[in-house]
Amino acid sequence: MQSRRPRRPSHATIVAYAALFVAVGGTSYAAATIGSDDIQRNAVRSKHVKNHSLLKRDFKGGQLPAGKRGPVGLRGPRGLTGTAGSAKGYAVVNPASVGTTSNGAPPNSKGVLGIVQPDIGSEDNSYCFKLGFTPVVGVASPVLGPADTPQMVTVDTSGDGTTGVCPANFRAVRIETFDTTGQPDETVKFKVIFE
Repeated sequence: MQSRRPRRPSHATIVAYAALFVAVGGTSYAAATIGSDDIQRNAVRSKHVKNHSLLKRDFKGGQLPAGKRGPVGLRGPRGLTGTAGSAKGYAVVNPASVGTTSNGAPPNSKGVLGIVQPDIGSEDNSYCFKLGFTPVVGVASPVLGPADTPQMVTVDTSGDGTTGVCPANFRAVRIETFDTTGQPDETVKFKVIFE
C-alpha cells in the first residue's frame, strides 16, 4: 500500500488563510476593546440598531408608551367587618319635618328620641334634641346637594336642658344653622353625631 503524501498548499491558499485570520481576529479585537465610553453621545441612531433587538430594560422609565389597558380583574374577597363605631347617637335633620313640639325620633337615627325647633322669635335656625344619654360632644355638618353652597352648623352640648330655649325634658344640645354669609338659615338640612 502506498501512502499518499499530502500536497503542499499553494501560495494563494496561504494568502487566503492569512487574510481570513487577520479579518476575524481584527473584528474580535475591536469587539473586545471598544466600549460605551469610546462611542460619542448620540452617535448611534435608529438605523444602526437592529429592529426588535432592544429590550424594555434598555430604556429609561417613561420612554416606552404604555400598552393597552387590560381586562378588569376578578372581584376580590369581601373585607373584614369593622369594629362598631363609638357614636352614641346620630340623626339626619330635615327642617321641614321638625316643629316646635317633638314628633318622635327621626327615621334612621340612633339615640335621638326627639327634635324640636323652639319658638324663640326670629331665631328659627336653632334645634334642641331629646337624647337617651348625656352627650360629651356633638358634630354636625350640612347635607349638601351637587349645586349647594356650603353652609355652617354649630353645636353646643354644654347645657342641661332646664334653662334657656330648649324644653325642660330635652337636653340643651343646641344646633344653629347659618347661610354662607353667617346669617341664620332655618332651611339647612344637616347631619349630627353625638359622642
